[in-house]
Amino acid sequence: MERVNAACADWPANRLHTESFGIDSETENVPFEIEIADTGQIIEISSQDTILDALRRLGLDVPCVCRQGVCGTCVVDVLDGVPLHRDTVLFDHERTTKIVTCCSRTAGGRLKLRL
Repeated sequence: MERVNAACADWPANRLHTESFGIDSETENVPFEIEIADTGQIIEISSQDTILDALRRLGLDVPCVCRQGVCGTCVVDVLDGVPLHRDTVLFDHERTTKIVTCCSRTAGGRLKLRL
């Protein structure tokens, strides 16, 4: 997209429409922890991992279809902590109590999740 925007830099603004369907490349992924409510297990989420990746690596079966935050298959409950949402599927009223594990992270601190 950077090359397209550069190639069209002299075009009138109303002649070029672009969309981005991924995470903002300016946003840095910071490592964080999640706690599984049922077991008390603490899981480290690296800057390269998603919550979904870490859960699956531990053998926990969290379904997922899209891995982009558009299908809602991997949504779990948030019992504590503040999610940083990078999905397009949750309604506003769900954003304090749910998280899309394939793409969303924490806005700071540990997240306590119910799987």
